[in-house]
Amino acid sequence: MNVTPKPVLISADEMRKLFEQQVERFSKCRIARERESQNPLHEQFCCTKTNIKYFELETGDEVACVAEINYVNHDKEPVRVILRLRIGDTLYCLRLP
Repeated sequence: MNVTPKPVLISADEMRKLFEQQVERFSKCRIARERESQNPLHEQFCCTKTNIKYFELETGDEVACVAEINYVNHDKEPVRVILRLRIGDTLYCLRLP
């Protein structure tokens, strides 16, 4: 019986730090990106949602999964927000302020 892990709610800053701690490990992985389909107008004028999975090269095992949104802010700068990050059996979710 599969048991879904209870998500750990963390702030955007904690999520960013947690992801940055894994960057070196992720750089040694095969990456699979899958864009979540949305209304085309939403994607054009608001944001895009992407799921990114990281797999170990030697074994092919999935080591992490990231759900993120990307958009351009009012200053025309790209912004990336990680909504969910699963590393192993631990699921981290963004806690909204």
